[in-house]
Amino acid sequence: MQIAALTIQRYRSSDGQIYVVTEPFFNSRISARDTTNYLFNGATFGKGRLVLEIIKSYADRYPQTSYSELDAKFPRSLQGNRKTFSLLDEAFNIFNQKGHKRHYINPNEPIKLSDCEIAVINQWSIGNINSFINCARKHGYEISGVKN
Repeated sequence: MQIAALTIQRYRSSDGQIYVVTEPFFNSRISARDTTNYLFNGATFGKGRLVLEIIKSYADRYPQTSYSELDAKFPRSLQGNRKTFSLLDEAFNIFNQKGHKRHYINPNEPIKLSDCEIAVINQWSIGNINSFINCARKHGYEISGVKN
């Protein structure tokens, strides 16, 4: 919801006519960003952390999962322009080239699979999170949205 104020000014012309001029003022500090959080396994997460926790949960549940098997379960198309997750080395290369983290690469965030280590991308928005949530629900995960 955007909040606005209205200023009203009255002017009287030389012939006695009264003119009313209004001007709206919008508070530009209000963000249009979607701040929905999600409830998963009794904890509340933002979009990116939700994806990280679900993929961690899947890898914990199925420890023999390979990169290609996980990619078949949570394909790159879920995120949109980028992969849902990348090899950890690729994630570090992106960080070194771009100067900011696009993946969860801090200690305890990478996920060990049977054949490699991966990093989940942190670039999630209202435009792409629903496709991931629908996919996760197909795999038996219960997720509910909690509006801030």
